[in-house]
Amino acid sequence: MKKILTIYFLTISIVMCSQEQRISVKELTNFGHDYIDKKIEVRAKFYKIDQTMISSIPWVKGNWESPEGLKSSFIPKEASKWIGFIIYDDNRDFMYQLCFGQKENLKEIISLLKEDEIIIIHGSVFNFMENNWAGLLVDKIDKENSNVIPNVMENSTIDEHKTNISISSLVIYIVISLIIGGIIGYINGKR
Repeated sequence: MKKILTIYFLTISIVMCSQEQRISVKELTNFGHDYIDKKIEVRAKFYKIDQTMISSIPWVKGNWESPEGLKSSFIPKEASKWIGFIIYDDNRDFMYQLCFGQKENLKEIISLLKEDEIIIIHGSVFNFMENNWAGLLVDKIDKENSNVIPNVMENSTIDEHKTNISISSLVIYIVISLIIGGIIGYINGKR
């Protein structure tokens, strides 16, 4: 029984950690630090390419010296591999400028995007700089043909935000528990 419970809780942990959580631009802007090291999906409107924060990405920062003896706080070769861009919500109430992705993965889709085009971004949130800012490491961008982005948290408060996360996590946990519990019960019933 102990082995079954161990497998049960390991399965729940893996499933919970690997799921993308859909959030709004408002949530990413205001509560991004709550999602650090988590996979997310964001529906947004594309604004423009913006390279101004590339030199502040943690893995681009470092000590570098040019052949001419010039010193820099970032590594140009590494910085050239990345592209940054800005997104916003449908009302332009919330803008987010810390979206980064590898050029080789995103250059085709980024070059086709126009301002105000609705996109769905898949990625992971990371700790950007030391001041608890959250950056978005973009794995993939999908276009969406719809003209409306629902504002999931248009008039919500911080407490409502935390309640929404808690309730959705609880619902997912209960559903997974029931499924796995049913499987375990079925296996035990066959013995």
